[in-house]
Amino acid sequence: MLMVVLPFSASSRLWPVACLICVNRVGRGNRGPQLRQINAGHDRGSHNLAQPRRPSVNKYDSSMAPQFSDLLAQRLARLREVLQSDRPAGGIAEPAGQEVTDFKDAAQEEELSTVHDAESAHAAQDLAAVLAAQRRLADHSYGICAGCGAPIDVRRLHAMPQTPYCAPCQEIVESEAGAASPQRRLQ
Repeated sequence: MLMVVLPFSASSRLWPVACLICVNRVGRGNRGPQLRQINAGHDRGSHNLAQPRRPSVNKYDSSMAPQFSDLLAQRLARLREVLQSDRPAGGIAEPAGQEVTDFKDAAQEEELSTVHDAESAHAAQDLAAVLAAQRRLADHSYGICAGCGAPIDVRRLHAMPQTPYCAPCQEIVESEAGAASPQRRLQ
């Protein structure tokens, strides 16, 4: 148990309360040395309780717009490359002079085609999300959750600059999408 002896006199009756405010600002953990440092030279009225809080370092602000604009442009370029490198529509691309000779080869080609189609669909969805994020950046609504209106953490925006949702709202959207999927309904 930590016991702190605070000097007390009639002229500084509010001083112990002010020190409790300091202790709360210091935070949790080993408070022994911190309390001694706080108590040294403390006088009544040294706290401004109406002091505004510092803005969080993890919130997006408009000064970060060029950085995120660059991130979105890089992602857009990569996605366009992926989509342009797709094989022409109309079937399985076969190397010149070779034909599928057995069912095993045909099944493998079909599987590769299915995977490629899924990757292309995912890239197209990401492309649409990046374009929507660029529109939000232009209309100054970027970094604000489309679900709840709260600021999106900058670390999340760095990882996924196209995201329109904060992490809690993203979980809700994904759980609702999972509940609505045909596979879930069959189970």
